[in-house]
Amino acid sequence: MDPAGVTYLPPRRTYSFNAQWEHDFLFVQGTSGALCLVCGTVVTSVRKFNVERHYKSAHAKEYAAVTGDDRVNLVNMLKEDLTHQQQEVDLAASLEAASSVAGAGAPAASHSASAPPAGGEGLPNGASKRAKLHVKSEPPDFEAEDAVLDASAAAAVAASYPAAAVYSPGAACLAPDDDEFAVVGRRLAFQLRAMREDQRLLAEKIIGDVMYYGRVGRLTETCFQFLPPT
Repeated sequence: MDPAGVTYLPPRRTYSFNAQWEHDFLFVQGTSGALCLVCGTVVTSVRKFNVERHYKSAHAKEYAAVTGDDRVNLVNMLKEDLTHQQQEVDLAASLEAASSVAGAGAPAASHSASAPPAGGEGLPNGASKRAKLHVKSEPPDFEAEDAVLDASAAAAVAASYPAAAVYSPGAACLAPDDDEFAVVGRRLAFQLRAMREDQRLLAEKIIGDVMYYGRVGRLTETCFQFLPPT
């Protein structure tokens, strides 16, 4: 074949993430592209034009005025938030996996919460309104040594409760009745006590961060009411 009749394509140009984009556009390197620290959008075509376009259209109005040390602090805060969110997802996944294993042995019967649980210290007034919730009629005795469950028992307890109330503090706070916060808080406290120490410390940190940012403060405050001092 005549070489003159052959069309040669130029080599395909590859693009890589630029660390400066963290400061300029609030993006970090993700597993499948550039990840926006503000909204979680993933830009799969890692090019400055695409990253900059997203930042200018979605976030520049709010963050362009943040410069200097304030900009550095903003980036660090957003990166910490991203880490905490990933830890929360990982923790929820591990709890879900454990509960699915023990689900067959979880208690099938539950009791109506039309009456306050026994030992209702710390419950707000009007706690008897929790007609729709199903909770254990007898709260755990946190002072007893046998109240600290092993992993299999913890999974069984987790499987006996609605998933939203066990795995996600944020989802649990969607209960319409304020009085339900006390029950969900007690439920979360029970879960924390059932974990190994390293898991419990991580879960307490995650819930503490949620409370700090004011997303479900009422729920987490109630949860900590039922935890003994460490």
